[in-house]
Amino acid sequence: MRAAKTRSSLISLAAAMLIGYFFTTDVARAITGGELDNDRHPAAGALFLLFEPGVFSLPDPGVPPDILPICSGSLIAADGDRGLFLTAGHCVLELGFALQALGPLGPTAVVSFSGDLHADLGVTIPVDLSALYFQLGIPGPPISIGALPDFDDIGLLVLDADSTANLPEPLALPQPGFLDSLHPNELRHSEYRTIGFGDDVTDGTPHTRVFTFGTRKIGFPRIVNMDDKYLLGQQIEASGSSGDYFGDSGGPTFWIDPVTGEEMLVAINNHPLGAVGVPPFVAHHAQYYRIDTAPAQAFIEEVLQAEGF
Repeated sequence: MRAAKTRSSLISLAAAMLIGYFFTTDVARAITGGELDNDRHPAAGALFLLFEPGVFSLPDPGVPPDILPICSGSLIAADGDRGLFLTAGHCVLELGFALQALGPLGPTAVVSFSGDLHADLGVTIPVDLSALYFQLGIPGPPISIGALPDFDDIGLLVLDADSTANLPEPLALPQPGFLDSLHPNELRHSEYRTIGFGDDVTDGTPHTRVFTFGTRKIGFPRIVNMDDKYLLGQQIEASGSSGDYFGDSGGPTFWIDPVTGEEMLVAINNHPLGAVGVPPFVAHHAQYYRIDTAPAQAFIEEVLQAEGF
């Protein structure tokens, strides 16, 4: 399938659909457990709409004023003052919904690589709205634990920075089929790290749906299953694992080399899964869309070529 390129002017959904999608869709929006990033992953950024002061803010102190959160992501290529930002496909769609609904208020779609938007928004880099790319399948019914979906969820955005100094060092892509080359024991017993900016439901905070956004955190999922498109990770604090919740979609997931300790980007955050017998906002598992597969890498390569990276 060729990469789908869309412009915000072509996305004609009502504002009510945006509100329903943004606040109720069960897509990944944040770290469950984990720890503060402390600038260990400067290439992981936050995607959001930025408004002039006083024009629009969410009624929640967990979200910085004058922004509407969209997703997380990471820089994977740069050419001068232009960057290519990897995120989830549904994040690109959500960005279109947000622009359609709130466009009359004059927001700017931006990415910031600041690790704490509450303390400092950092340099906000505009998104080129003529260069939004995504591949996104339609999810089916809720997936049982252990099963994995069969749809794509990958997106790319072009960033227009004022200076090359405003772009971090891009992340390297994995070799094609890297995860398939691992022995099953190595796949499951390796360390993984996932990065995101959203809701905090760590121990010591209420396990309720409180919307927060803006602090980069690291989760440590335990991978328990893999198919040809997704990884399935366990994120249960009592067992020492942690991972995605609402706010992380599109953020990077890394495999850690057990010998060197080096990180390799292998997937993007996609979707938390609730556990049987607990409220749905306690997500004990999450899915990660693999980017080492041939279709994912073909999509990325097509966009790299189309945009001249």
